[in-house]
Amino acid sequence: MRFDLLSEIFVPVRSRPLSRPRLTKGRVYQPLANQVELLGALDHCFCPITEPVIVDMDFLFTGSGKHEWPVQKNIGDEDNLRKAVCDALVKRGHLLDDRLVLGGETMKYYAPEDWTMIKIWSVR
Repeated sequence: MRFDLLSEIFVPVRSRPLSRPRLTKGRVYQPLANQVELLGALDHCFCPITEPVIVDMDFLFTGSGKHEWPVQKNIGDEDNLRKAVCDALVKRGHLLDDRLVLGGETMKYYAPEDWTMIKIWSVR
């Protein structure tokens, strides 16, 4: 199997985890409050990726608490951060559907500035 880099996206904002779906009047909806900043920072793409891909994500957060790694409750779980980015990639036209994501590596770090790096790899 070979992996080719299709896209490398630098997002200069603090990523927020995808919040839990809400139920109101018998309908389920996904609050967008945590995605607004991420969606605003991502450029719109008019040619979405339509093939299976690997998506790697690095999340960098400012500050450092009593922990060596960003594991506090206000940072968010790795899987919820991933979901928020995958949903944003679909909403901004980078991916046709997030079902195309086969997997990927996710890391959280402390850094002087908040930002997210997304790398999308083709699978051949």
